[in-house]
Amino acid sequence: LGPYAGQVASVPGPADPGWLSEGFAEFFTDYVLQPDRAEVRAPQFYKAFENLLDAERPGMLEDLDRLQRAPKRA
Repeated sequence: LGPYAGQVASVPGPADPGWLSEGFAEFFTDYVLQPDRAEVRAPQFYKAFENLLDAERPGMLEDLDRLQRAPKRA
């Protein structure tokens, strides 16, 4: 997460050393289910995450894009 750790760790949650991984889990949940919210909460990380996927795993980025656009169930 490098330079973006502060954005991911700032996702609301407990203030403990393990929160960075929890912050990423929260980011990823928002990324899939509420992408606008994920981008607002961590705009630089959001862009870096998409750039990394585009460069390293473009098929995964396409799959995640389909998930973002899929109808959500209540």
